[in-house]
Amino acid sequence: AVPAFPSGIAITSSTCGLRNEESRIVGGQTTSMNEFPWMARLSYLNKFYCGGTLINDRYVLTAAHCVKGFMWFMIRVTFGEHDRCIEKAPETRYVVRVMTGDFSFLNFENDIALLRLNERVPLSDTIRPICLPTMLVYYNFMLRRCYNNNDYVEAKAIVSGWGTLKEDGKPSCLLQEVEVPVMSLQACRNTSYSARMISENMLCAGYLEGQKDSCQGDSGGPLITEREDKKYELIGVVSWGNGCARPGYPVCGRPNRKVARLLGGEYTEPHEFSWLANIHIKSKLLVSGVLINDRYVLTAASQLVGATAHEIKVSLGEYDRCNLDISSVNISVESIILHPEFNLDSGTHDLALIRLSRPTKFEKRISPICLPNPGSTYLGQVGTLVGWTKHKDQADDAACRPRKLGLPILGQNECIKSGINPMNLNDDYGCVGIVGTNSLVCDNDVGSSVQYRSYAGIYDLIGINIIIYKIKTNLTFKNIVANVNSIKQFYNKNYKFLLMLRIEYFILINLTRVSNMDTFTEVLINNPDQYPDFYTDITQMTSRILQATKHDSKYCDTHAKTSFTSTNKSKLRNFLITECGLTGGISNRIVGGKITIPHIFPWVVAILNKDSLHCGGTLINNQYVLTAGHCIKWTNHADLSVGVGMHDIENPNDGYIAAIDDVILHEDFESDYLHDINDIALIRLQKPVKINENVKPACLPHKDSNYTGQFVKVTGWGRVEVEGEPSRFLRQATLKVMSYAACKNTSFGDHVTESMMCAYNDNTDACQGDSGGPLLYQRIDGKYEVIGIVSWGIGCADPGIPGVYVKNSDYLNWIKYHSRDGIFCMDK
Repeated sequence: AVPAFPSGIAITSSTCGLRNEESRIVGGQTTSMNEFPWMARLSYLNKFYCGGTLINDRYVLTAAHCVKGFMWFMIRVTFGEHDRCIEKAPETRYVVRVMTGDFSFLNFENDIALLRLNERVPLSDTIRPICLPTMLVYYNFMLRRCYNNNDYVEAKAIVSGWGTLKEDGKPSCLLQEVEVPVMSLQACRNTSYSARMISENMLCAGYLEGQKDSCQGDSGGPLITEREDKKYELIGVVSWGNGCARPGYPVCGRPNRKVARLLGGEYTEPHEFSWLANIHIKSKLLVSGVLINDRYVLTAASQLVGATAHEIKVSLGEYDRCNLDISSVNISVESIILHPEFNLDSGTHDLALIRLSRPTKFEKRISPICLPNPGSTYLGQVGTLVGWTKHKDQADDAACRPRKLGLPILGQNECIKSGINPMNLNDDYGCVGIVGTNSLVCDNDVGSSVQYRSYAGIYDLIGINIIIYKIKTNLTFKNIVANVNSIKQFYNKNYKFLLMLRIEYFILINLTRVSNMDTFTEVLINNPDQYPDFYTDITQMTSRILQATKHDSKYCDTHAKTSFTSTNKSKLRNFLITECGLTGGISNRIVGGKITIPHIFPWVVAILNKDSLHCGGTLINNQYVLTAGHCIKWTNHADLSVGVGMHDIENPNDGYIAAIDDVILHEDFESDYLHDINDIALIRLQKPVKINENVKPACLPHKDSNYTGQFVKVTGWGRVEVEGEPSRFLRQATLKVMSYAACKNTSFGDHVTESMMCAYNDNTDACQGDSGGPLLYQRIDGKYEVIGIVSWGIGCADPGIPGVYVKNSDYLNWIKYHSRDGIFCMDK
């Protein structure tokens, strides 16, 4: 039996597939206005990146590689567009569910996905669904063809989209179309593609002589053909292909440029990958490298064997290395550090660090790449190989500018299946490539980087391209990468003394009963990073008594000569008479997403990125701000500052800007295509705040507290509407905390963990708040606890969809431990 279609799926429609045309324009030309009313444009983080096809008023069909690994609730779908570059308000929906079935990045098999929209799309002359092929079943959450491939052989098909007009060009503003013939399966397998790459559920269209191609289409866009009744039906989804209208390579679709194109790569934008380095030996360009901090470049050890430091120079900030760039920076080398287990004969641990003679100054053209977290696995994901590479059939000047190439990341088993000798593979090696392809990039420069791009656009360095030992040039895979995780252990082990040279302070606290307000207990500052096993918890019991618990002091004797310092006692005095969680004393509240009374929530702070609103946060003591981990994970911390005591963020006289000393991200923070786990972080301010009516910390919750069914407040300078701008004034909204079971029963399902909490109210959501901002609960004594942190959600106040928050009570020990050198206000 055939499973029933989900609600909203219609097999046929009397209005589907009708094209709005005055004259038919083919051959890669601009379409008429709204000629293809089923076209959908997908944007991610407000950037166009893929196409799609409306198949009814609630579902869009696209390519799985356009949505796999993405936070689907951040995907915006627009309809009825012709010129995507003009400012207007097209019909817009958000994705609430994605079905990708059995898609695999290893071979792009089953590259098809269904997107369910948050609301139905109003159908009209300019927005209309495409017809689906007559024989179609819904099976295993996938739309699969039941017709024979030969049904469409030699038929004239049309692919449309806002793609590029030429290879390496920029996407078009106007909707384009191109007419291409459909090929038989056997004819496609006889082209320059390997037969193994073309499966039976793929369909090829194009000209062998390379006249036309789906550069005019987008990944995920439609391949359509005209039926006898003059309606158009969807026969394919643009998936992948080699270049743009290259001879011998028909269209099987192509991965979108924004995701990373397969087979040949594309030129990067100038300084798109600002960590790329060129390494010269005796003034001769030899190898590529990657900047990992202000002093070190990572590269392949095999290329540095026999070289001395004074023979090497490193160029940073270079883009076109065939032309002199006076803005690039050339730095001499202080030392070369080969991996201690590097073996030239076997090629194991082919990694090396180059220590620069001086720190480099970060700027737009020069910045480091992130290193991966230990234990991270990227198998099956698409990695980006970046370097000054060229294909074997390209001219020498093709390597003047860096290219980027998207390739699936494979484990050793897949490497061996692809023809690589297992004797040449070690535990720290992996492969990138497509099963069945031949020589994807023949002339990669050694030392180029293999990177993984997160949904936020941040890259982790996961591999270094190395020499392939004892492998003939005609084998399938040419891209073996060394696992960068091993370099982290090597780096930390050999340069631990660098960390020890930091000037830090140790904790000791003398506690006495305070007899009067003029006598204070001396508080000495901690060095938690250096001595994590010796620390003290400070708790204020009353306005005159501090209580401390001393923990393991095994470092005391060893580090007895460590320096000590004390806090400014006048600042301590303020905390002895201040209680946490008290508002500005005004009893009436404005709720439902309205502007708050100025400074009624004196603990709410604005986290600024280059002086623009970036996230919210909560002051929890005199020197620490609590926020979301995703707010600081993918930012340059030097660009961050904190607005304290603010209500009107556009008024320079309202509050003040505090500089940041350090950020502490939860060590188990994880982010995937849907949500963030352990999404919590602390920001340490350079100087303690001055406590007054406009600046006070919130109270922390009690452990194991249950807030289900309680009314809470979310505050911040967030958007009033999902498409709106941030608010100038601090806003608040009232929500109700849902039970864990009720939250899991929403569309979030198992993506909600027990360390998260959900809050919801009709027409009200954390659009009025900011990521990282507080979820506040007012206790019976009138004080406010920060029980949650704005973390993630879908859209803004969509029916039945709550906001998701970090459950702070599950992280109390972590919060108190990492902020213990700050002074907490009294919570009696």
